[in-house]
Amino acid sequence: MGLSARTLNVSYTKPGENFQIASNYIIKEGYYPNGIPYGHDINLYVHDKLSPNNGIVKDVNEAMNILSGVAREKHADKFEGISGERTVWSVVYNLSNKTVTFIDNEKYDEDNYKLEFKFN
Repeated sequence: MGLSARTLNVSYTKPGENFQIASNYIIKEGYYPNGIPYGHDINLYVHDKLSPNNGIVKDVNEAMNILSGVAREKHADKFEGISGERTVWSVVYNLSNKTVTFIDNEKYDEDNYKLEFKFN
């Protein structure tokens, strides 16, 4: 089997913006047989929340709140093709404080499902 000529882009941004949205959805035009970019509506939701402040959020809680707004099980009625699925994990990387905050299984309001790591 030879090498594939496909290119995988894992971020979404618009020209002139200073932030990116990374996701595990393929948003390349023409990739999906029916033309509907599965997951792209989720990227647009996150983009609409981030763009008023050029991608800057107040704190980890605000960032995690944005991610909870696209939780697959909780918001299955808002987004295409996600019926019966659950967001397995959400992560916020704070590059200023060098921290990582991880939430498991859409448990955004339960401290037992929250892990925080600090790096030097």
